[in-house]
Amino acid sequence: MDFWLKLSVRVRLILLFIGIKVVPLVLLLGVAWYQTEKTARNLETQIDTLVGTADTSIHRVGDLAIDDAVDALDTRARDDIERLTTDTARRVADFLYSRDTDILLVAAHPPDEAMYRNYVENQRRVLVVHDGWRLNAGSTDWEPETTLPQDDYSAAPGSHDNATSFHYRPPAFFKTERLPLYLEMTFVGLDGKERIKATSSPRMNPALQDISQRGNTFAKAETYFPELQKLKPGEIYVSDVIGTYVGSRVIGKFTPEAAETRGIDFEPEKHAYAGKENPVGKRFQGIVRWATPVTQGGKIIGWVTLALDHDHLMAFTDHIVPTDERYRDINDAFDGNYAFIWDYKGRSIVHPRHHSIVGYDENGDPQVPWLESSVYEDWQQSGKSWREYRETAPTFVDQRQSRKAAKELTEQGNVGLDCRWLNFAPQCIGWYNLADQGGSGSFLIAWSGLWKLTTVAAIPYYTGQYSPAVAGNKRGFGIVTIGANVVDFHRAATESKGRLDAIIKTANGDMKAQGNDVEQALRHDMTNTSIRLLITTLILIVAVVLIAFWMASFLSKKLGWLNDGFNRFRLGEKTFRFQYGHDDEITSLAGTFNEMADTLNQNVARLEQEIRERTHAESDLRDIRDNLEVIVKERTRELSEANLQLSTEIHVRREAEEKAQYLAGHDPLTGLANRMLFNEHLQRSIFQSTRSGKHGALLFFDLDRFKQINDTLGHAAGDALLVHMANVLKERVRKTDIAARLGGDEFAVIMNEMEQADRAAILADDILNMLRQPITLEGHTIAVRTSIGIATFQGEQNGKDPEEIIKNADMAMYLSKTEGGMRYKFFEQAVQEKLHADVKLERELRTALDKRQFVPWFQPLYHTIQHRVLYLEVLARWQHPLRGYLLPGAFIGVAEHSGLMLEEVDSQILHLACEQAKDWLKAGLFDGRISVNILPRYLEQGDFALRVRDILEAHQFPAQHLSFEIAEYALLNNSGPSSATLAALRKMGIEIIVDRLEVERSALKNLFDYPIDAIKIDRAFTSQIGDPKVNAEIGTISALAHAMGIGLIAEGVENETQWDFFQTLHCVIIQGYKHAKPMSIEDTQAYLGEYAQGVNG
Repeated sequence: MDFWLKLSVRVRLILLFIGIKVVPLVLLLGVAWYQTEKTARNLETQIDTLVGTADTSIHRVGDLAIDDAVDALDTRARDDIERLTTDTARRVADFLYSRDTDILLVAAHPPDEAMYRNYVENQRRVLVVHDGWRLNAGSTDWEPETTLPQDDYSAAPGSHDNATSFHYRPPAFFKTERLPLYLEMTFVGLDGKERIKATSSPRMNPALQDISQRGNTFAKAETYFPELQKLKPGEIYVSDVIGTYVGSRVIGKFTPEAAETRGIDFEPEKHAYAGKENPVGKRFQGIVRWATPVTQGGKIIGWVTLALDHDHLMAFTDHIVPTDERYRDINDAFDGNYAFIWDYKGRSIVHPRHHSIVGYDENGDPQVPWLESSVYEDWQQSGKSWREYRETAPTFVDQRQSRKAAKELTEQGNVGLDCRWLNFAPQCIGWYNLADQGGSGSFLIAWSGLWKLTTVAAIPYYTGQYSPAVAGNKRGFGIVTIGANVVDFHRAATESKGRLDAIIKTANGDMKAQGNDVEQALRHDMTNTSIRLLITTLILIVAVVLIAFWMASFLSKKLGWLNDGFNRFRLGEKTFRFQYGHDDEITSLAGTFNEMADTLNQNVARLEQEIRERTHAESDLRDIRDNLEVIVKERTRELSEANLQLSTEIHVRREAEEKAQYLAGHDPLTGLANRMLFNEHLQRSIFQSTRSGKHGALLFFDLDRFKQINDTLGHAAGDALLVHMANVLKERVRKTDIAARLGGDEFAVIMNEMEQADRAAILADDILNMLRQPITLEGHTIAVRTSIGIATFQGEQNGKDPEEIIKNADMAMYLSKTEGGMRYKFFEQAVQEKLHADVKLERELRTALDKRQFVPWFQPLYHTIQHRVLYLEVLARWQHPLRGYLLPGAFIGVAEHSGLMLEEVDSQILHLACEQAKDWLKAGLFDGRISVNILPRYLEQGDFALRVRDILEAHQFPAQHLSFEIAEYALLNNSGPSSATLAALRKMGIEIIVDRLEVERSALKNLFDYPIDAIKIDRAFTSQIGDPKVNAEIGTISALAHAMGIGLIAEGVENETQWDFFQTLHCVIIQGYKHAKPMSIEDTQAYLGEYAQGVNG
């Protein structure tokens, strides 16, 4: 205090002025600066947090969308490939069961070398083959020697309504060959020695062998004779896959570099074939053998065997791919997408790499497969042969990828795959667990650095050793497996993720840039404000100090006055100002004070304004942050809802489109293409033929007697017959061809891209051969018959429109039907001319009926012991006014296809025959029966027996002198109405004779169960007398007929050899040119006069 009092007033005023005014300004400046910096830092932190939150949300939305897409693609791929696997397994099983049918069918026939040879030569199946391959220019890979032309056709939607997701896939055309199904067919005697052998390949030894010795069998590896001896009639033996093992020292692409790495010469042809990895290598050549007993008189006389070519098994998986490519003509195991087959024990039997297929060594012993190293070491230490060791070796032991393959076997090239000891491949135990009860499934496994989807399905074939009772499981023949790289299914989602990441990255960058711009602008404004505040404050401080020094000399005099004024101002009276009426230092100081007070008020007002502005800016930033958070949440929700809705709509639309497309183009009963889809394919086939110059063909089918079967056996039987016909077409047509049902009993097949037009004839023959095998409908054995018309077209030179081609095929089919059916006809100009001629002939037939130009001729059926005529067969002849007497072959076809005209002809002939025979009976020239042929459909007509009775009564002709000849199949297919008609005719006294006997398909014992009086051996058999097989068949018929007390008539006897042969069988009723030809009424009457008393016989 003393120090303060010692200071002068001037000094004290100065110090006091500075203490009162300058220090608060400095403090105010510090507080304002600190608050400004704090506000800026808070805004920066909030902006960074907002940008980070938005970035995280957008990334989570993108990741969620991609994860959902990947899951959907995984599920769809898994379902599709599992379905492909199961369908393939079922196709293999159906194929194997068809072989069961084949072996049972051939066993039903007596052993015959010609029949065996014909069977193996004609049982063929189309297989895909590829052309030659060569190393590329750099010798780093293989490439095809020829490149197939690319299909540049691009289908157009045809309508704006079809443009959405309109997708066209070009057809896949591969080179094919029709190769024998069986390499060998044998008949093995009871002693194990082959009696008959027919081969279709030089791979098989054509010499007869003793197969009880293993060394005489295929690959010296078959031991099936003991198994044959266990079989009962009707049981079937089916072998494992048998073949010599083909190894390879190189696994993967066989190139010069790979051979050099393995230290071997580059000789790929001496190592195993492996698809694109080694397309010139040695192929695995194997068989699967079927066998069943052959019986005679209920006793086994031997066994018939069929050796299936293993190539037909490989065809089921060698060309399918579980990717968008779908099919290949040559497989590529290198890319990891392929199918293969394992047998019921776990052995690889079908694989793109033939060195992976297990087999036998040159001595016929099992070749050592690719073993896990510990199994290999244990085997080596055992001192046993592999055949002995494998009988007791544990299987499927702790399989996992950490185990390693035996290096010694890899170097030797022994890399056949047997899952039982493939302990470094854990997928093996997974497959066999999934298929153990006959089921299917899939799982993911990391293999060779890639995630792979692997599927499996049991092959449901359970014949012989493959039955659950024998095998102990329901895997059947084995399993089909398909491997596919998962990354291929994710490609679309991965590409979408890349695009989304790019969009998110751009949006994130823009958001951060905008945040940085806001931060920089805010920091710039705050800095400028602080600087201006600092400068202003410093100016004020300097001004106050200067004024204090200037005013100190005279302030002391009026300090009270000034002090009072200062106190008023200090106490909050900011509006206070000094009032003075003169100018001096004090008033100047007062004036300065007044100015200072004004300035201070202005600065405070400016600071308050700036604070209000900063507060408003903070409020705006908070609003921006809240809006951004709301927008991000809304966009996140909208993206999730849109993604879910899009997935649902795509799934529903895809299902609806697939179902509608299938129903629109297919027949609901048979599953074949309908007429609409047929017309589309025919138009496309014509277009392809025009473009490529190759042949196309349309085959028209019409079932014979379908209406009769449908009416007599019922619509269910008719539908079953249509389905059977459809199945025959499905089995026989190529994948590139189209089978269709056009309506009713009409079917069609479109054949595309044929090198030769005669391929259509081959297909027609195949179908006819299959249809010759009888089927059972509603308890009746039916032989399906059809007539086929074929119209071909090729390129520009034969550029017909579809309607013309259909018309031509229909005309050819009509001609086929008029010639008796069960045959095919190509359309030619002569066909059209023939149809015109038939129309003319139909008109003449109507005139002939009106003018009664049809007359009966007669051919005697002569008893060689009694020397008398027992029957006169009535034969129709047309007494044409210009062409003379015409045989039925000249008009019967047209008559049969023109409504009731044929019935009118038959009725007219029966009237005339009864009238004429009555005269001969009265004259004593004839006391036997006239025999009249009737159509099978007459038996279905409820009033037929009544009409016959009316004709007999009209001519007073005794029924005891009439017999009817009916075709065998009319009996075997007989229904309720036909049985009633037969009973009524026999009750009247009319005899029933069975004609057109077909021993090849007859159940003779069943035939004799019907009410018949005699059977007639057809001239087709008589003409082949001398053939041992035919002789035996006729002998069988004769023995059964005599045993059943049924008459036997030999038709078509034309020479002494035939005459004498039938005499040895006690067949004494003879018809044929050897005795007498068909004769007119006049000639017959003369003949009867000569033989009336049984003389000159």
